[in-house]
Amino acid sequence: MSGYSIPPLLTFFFFLGLALLTLARGRPSTVHRVFALICGIGCLLNLDMVVAFNTASPATALWVSRLDHVLVVWLIPLYIHFFHLYLQRPVRPALLRGAYACAFGLMLLTPTDLYFAGVQRYHFGYFTRAGALYPLFALGAVVATTYALVLVHRAIVVETAALRRNSLRYVRAGFGLMGLLNVASLLPNFGVEIYPAGCLSFIPLTVFWVGLFRHDLLDMGVVIQKGLLYSILTGLVLGSYALVVTGAGYLLTDPVGSGAFGFHFVFFALVVVVFGPLRDKTQKLIDGVFARDKINYQKTLTEVSRLIVTIRDAQRIIAALIDVILNALKVGHCTVFLKDQRDAGFRAVGSHADRTIEAGAPFVKTLAPVCRPVSKKPLLDRRDDPRSALLIGAMEELAATVVLPLCFKEQLLGLIAIGDKRSGSLFSTEDLDLLETLANNAALALENANSYAALAELNQNLETEVHRRTGQLRQALDEKERTQEQLVRSESLAAIGQLVAGTAHELNNPLASTLSLIQSAVEDLSHAGRPEDEEMVDDLRFAEKEIQRARTIVSSLLGLSRQTQSYTEAVAINAVVADAVRILANRCKHLGVNVEVNYAADLPLVCGNFANLGQVALNVIGNAIDAVTPTRGTVYLSTAADPAGGGVVFTCRDTGPGIDAGIRKDVFNPFFTTKKPGAGTGLGLYICHEIVTRHNGTISCTTAEGGGALFEVRLPAGQAAGDGAN
Repeated sequence: MSGYSIPPLLTFFFFLGLALLTLARGRPSTVHRVFALICGIGCLLNLDMVVAFNTASPATALWVSRLDHVLVVWLIPLYIHFFHLYLQRPVRPALLRGAYACAFGLMLLTPTDLYFAGVQRYHFGYFTRAGALYPLFALGAVVATTYALVLVHRAIVVETAALRRNSLRYVRAGFGLMGLLNVASLLPNFGVEIYPAGCLSFIPLTVFWVGLFRHDLLDMGVVIQKGLLYSILTGLVLGSYALVVTGAGYLLTDPVGSGAFGFHFVFFALVVVVFGPLRDKTQKLIDGVFARDKINYQKTLTEVSRLIVTIRDAQRIIAALIDVILNALKVGHCTVFLKDQRDAGFRAVGSHADRTIEAGAPFVKTLAPVCRPVSKKPLLDRRDDPRSALLIGAMEELAATVVLPLCFKEQLLGLIAIGDKRSGSLFSTEDLDLLETLANNAALALENANSYAALAELNQNLETEVHRRTGQLRQALDEKERTQEQLVRSESLAAIGQLVAGTAHELNNPLASTLSLIQSAVEDLSHAGRPEDEEMVDDLRFAEKEIQRARTIVSSLLGLSRQTQSYTEAVAINAVVADAVRILANRCKHLGVNVEVNYAADLPLVCGNFANLGQVALNVIGNAIDAVTPTRGTVYLSTAADPAGGGVVFTCRDTGPGIDAGIRKDVFNPFFTTKKPGAGTGLGLYICHEIVTRHNGTISCTTAEGGGALFEVRLPAGQAAGDGAN
């Protein structure tokens, strides 16, 4: 293969990667379809050049080029169409219809001599010679490229958002420059013996790839960052490898012994020795960059934990919080707004004390009910929605890209307005998770500071109050004791919240990946429509449901760190028990344990949390399985209506040794377990008790008739679960 074939071959793989990535990750929108078509035609164009540079037959070169240009002529209208869609400019019907009509006319001419009169031989290989009407295509390419560059330049000039402006610059430097190089490739068609500049399109496409994972240019998700870097680096290493092999072919055309097997073996081993370590070191370098960010995040969380423990002044907490955000995420600015008790609005703290947010502002209405962050990037994607447009306007007034709530016990204490990153890159999922955790911990710290401030004020006035009202001394001391207890509990929850939030975040990534793979498999099997796949599809859908439930549990852990819970689902207790039995079926099979179930029909629904009740069923049934495993006994499960309370009853009875009456009262206490060290934590039944209590129900443990343990869970039906039950 000629060395001149390496640039178009690299460009082919870059276009191919973009096309496959768009088809795999892009939304079913017109802009993604047009972009995928451009990349696909770009693949064919560069493959055409590889063939023309290496074939010995001019007829073959001419035939391949004519066949390829049947599609290449459509690049002109597609290029114009893509930039109109990407820049969100009104599509001009007359312009597009004219461009597509011209492309259709040129397509009819491509097999004739009017388009390509023949081929000519240059030093880099065969290249087509322009026919009488080929200048029409050249003129269209020049006009389309110039028009697109003018459009994107105007968009950059008028754009006020730094994030969007940086994205447009990457598009101009990547896809725009690629268009100019392809226009310059027309010169050899008119007899100018110069290497086609379009073969070097992999250079601007590299810039486009970088922008793709730094700024999510095509709205396909920034989670592809690391894999994308690996793909680009692998492509560059392969290109370098091909260049070395081709260069060696020229330098060692017929050296002494080059035809021997030993020479080829030594040469191959030399290449492996050089490029193998190069690839490994490159991968370690990328891993180091990503791992460094993770270490920085962990360091930030540690600093915030120390902040909660040591600082008791609200102003110092805010100053430290702003400093942490500015240094960890390298953002342009960060402003904290705290609730003003006088007018229920929010006033900026620090250098921007003159800025306020009214109580009825869009942020307050959006964040107060859910206590979740608002990011500008998703809002820009649906700016046609009136509510999104309102939030975008409010964020632009604050020059904010992300707004985070400071929530404590479902009360909005304040807001954090964060500007763009100084690098102009997007906020990743890891960034938003870190910010949300920081906001939760900061809310706890502020609540602690307020409590300590109130306590300090109380201590200062205590002597005066004693002299003035001796009778109120007891009440003041009781209040002080309750406040101190609340502070200790808040600090404990802060430490637990940090651990739970970090663990839940680490679990979210593998759960999300697994869920995505299962959903893809279900979709593929459903489209196949084969009868033998139906059972597999059912199993996959059940697995999908269970992963969703696992994600719900993880979300509830994150919610616990924010001290929020929701128990408003309509739950069928039979479905809860059935799912738990299905999950534990494989375990029972391997242990030789028999499970017998008896579900009552027409049971009333329970108002609560399906995932939490499923956790209760799993823990209770799992303990029963452990109890009967040595004897390979039986576990009996049943559901029934509660005739006394009008609710439902779930019972689990086993044939194991049972629970001694002396320790039966302790089984629901935290960290109490009868299992061997390392086999149990003693938290399972305690968590079950807490969940059932929050559902306004009861859980009890007795000895069954004939021996064994009997656990009975009673839940009310047709009413909301209590929020304050403990």
